[in-house]
Amino acid sequence: GRGDLLALSGGSTALRLLDTLATSLPQGVAVAQVDERLVAPGSPWSNWTHIERALAGLPSTLLPMVDESALDAADRRALEGHDEGHLAALAARLAHSYERRIAAIRPWRLVHLGLGPDGHTASLFPDSPGLRASGTTTVNVDPSGANPFMRISLTVEAIRQFELQVVVAIGRSKAPVVAAALAGQDLPINLVVRDDTIWLLDDEAAGELDPQSIDTLGDGDAPR
Repeated sequence: GRGDLLALSGGSTALRLLDTLATSLPQGVAVAQVDERLVAPGSPWSNWTHIERALAGLPSTLLPMVDESALDAADRRALEGHDEGHLAALAARLAHSYERRIAAIRPWRLVHLGLGPDGHTASLFPDSPGLRASGTTTVNVDPSGANPFMRISLTVEAIRQFELQVVVAIGRSKAPVVAAALAGQDLPINLVVRDDTIWLLDDEAAGELDPQSIDTLGDGDAPR
């Protein structure tokens, strides 16, 4: 509803949701980010590039993690050249600014989460320092190197503050990690989700689950 905060993740699944969201989002919702790569504004690697393109025409407040209006020439050069020395200080500054901006918006109503093949969600990767961060935001990297770029992410603590969590996973490639996560394995996603989290899965992503554990969507059915 009007004045509520909706936080969106990036990744391939989110891209498939944005067109539908653009036609169904209530007026006045504040749209924020769960995580973002430290790349130049407009880059195809930026989650915000795709969110802004889909939602720019809506009467909503849009809250990017990499606030283009706060970037000076040196910041832009660092983002374009991936200057890690400058990026670390810039990321800390942007994360602090973002924390202040979303703190001013309540309630934190809904957070959309994806799920990576290694069990990460947001940019909270296995064995990464971001998993242990306190407060609202963290600067993080994937220690395995599988996911490039420095990231800004909401913390575990912050994601668990949203009234509703929705994890969306689509496709056969997600089936093993969905099954592992819902079996309770030691994965980053299981530090974030709660007993009331809604998991929205297509048939392929749910392919390795016990069929008896799944509620299928039909007329009037509520997902679990």
